[in-house]
Formats: sequence, structure tokens, C-alpha cells
Amino acid sequence: MTKSIKEELFYFAVRKTDGKEWINLTTCAHTPQGARDKANKIDSSLLIWERDNPVIRIAQFKLTEIERKESNRNYLLSRL
Repeated sequence: MTKSIKEELFYFAVRKTDGKEWINLTTCAHTPQGARDKANKIDSSLLIWERDNPVIRIAQFKLTEIERKESNRNYLLSRL
């Protein structure tokens, strides 16, 4: 049996490098503006980084913590 314990939203900057998109994990925040602010802070200290790895959007992820009971044991799992 599985039941949801807690859900949270997180936001990350998505960057593009050499035609490939990737999630910048250091920009994790609870608001879209927070993620953008973190990306801007990184970009302002590394100007070449900003040019080669521009932010193309802010992505939202929902993290759900679940409780799963198996054989009288409780397991806490996290998944995106």
C-alpha cells in the first residue's frame, strides 16, 4: 500500500549548451523568481558561462514523498 505524505514544488533554470538542454541543479528554489535570481547570480560572476550556457526557461518539478508499507516495514521514498 502506498500513500502520499507530502508534495512540494521546486523550480530550476534550464540551460542550453551546444544544442542540448539541461537542468542547472544549483538554481533550485521554491519560486520561479528564486530560480531565476540564482541563475542570474551565477551568470554575473561568470560572464563566459552565461554566453555559453544561457537560461532558456524555468522548469517546475513536483516532488512527492510517499510512504509504502511492505511486510510490516515502512519505507520512505522520494520521486520526481
